Amino acid sequence: MSSALPQAVKYHGWLMELTRPWLRGQALEAGFGYGQYTPYFARHTERLVAVDCDPVCVERLRAQLPEVEARVADLTDPEFALRVGRAVFDVIICLNVLEHIQDDAQTLAQFREALRPGGRLLLIVPAHPALYGSMDAMAGHFRRYTRSELRRRLIAAGYRIRRLRYINPVGGLGWWANAKLFKPRDLSAPMVNRQILWYDRYVQPLSRLVTPLTAPFFGQSVWVVAEGLGDFPSGGA
Repeated sequence: MSSALPQAVKYHGWLMELTRPWLRGQALEAGFGYGQYTPYFARHTERLVAVDCDPVCVERLRAQLPEVEARVADLTDPEFALRVGRAVFDVIICLNVLEHIQDDAQTLAQFREALRPGGRLLLIVPAHPALYGSMDAMAGHFRRYTRSELRRRLIAAGYRIRRLRYINPVGGLGWWANAKLFKPRDLSAPMVNRQILWYDRYVQPLSRLVTPLTAPFFGQSVWVVAEGLGDFPSGGA
């Protein structure tokens, strides 16, 4: 990721506000990384388990937030649900992580098994395969998603869709420019860092304002709320 990304406070605040109506009870944050969202999730849930595959991140979070149950766990593990607890969680939050996993279908199925029936998966992933470029490759993204593709994968994994829309259209235009025109070779290049900080200060409010107008067809990311069904797999939504 870019070294400037932790400073994108408006952008991160927007994502946290999206999740707020759905936070409750027993929660799992899957792939917390540098933990920019974890304190917020901990404040708005009864119990938060936060997992990451990086032991350094886990130890840092344990020192910073001892009230959070920080664990080392691999989202690609076919027994992930067994390790964190099957049918335990009211909500699983996974923001900008699923695109890093080659077998995302398996991970979605494991999340489904870790949810209680009726529990919610809150998911944000990068949108539109046509926007895939050098920054995606450097970030370790296997793919970008369309709404229809993500809907099919979630239904196949045993979910009912509650929300599914594109967000952040102006950010999507910026990502297109980097993918097709500028093609940076370093995620922390001065140009990229300046873009992130400029976007967060001046552009993010506009992108947030117009998102309701563009949500059906374009955005940098896809925002999803999916409900885990009692039976597995599901035949429809």
